[in-house]
Amino acid sequence: MIKDDRFPEFERRLDAAFREAGIRYSMHWSKNSGIDPDKLEYMYGATKIASWKAARQAVFGNDATLMEMFETDAMVDAGLA
Repeated sequence: MIKDDRFPEFERRLDAAFREAGIRYSMHWSKNSGIDPDKLEYMYGATKIASWKAARQAVFGNDATLMEMFETDAMVDAGLA
């Protein structure tokens, strides 16, 4: 779905319906995704998130300046930056 004014409401309802039905899912990582830390943890779990963060730190040698160069707003919103 292209981003328009209805997209955030569509995504909120979709997320709520999946959770209510107990359906595990993940969403496409676009700048429109609206993934926040809670949604990220629901989709991937704390262990996978911690592993991803550790790998990111290893790749960039824990250099905050390098990591910041490769951050997106979506990463910040999701709690990954």
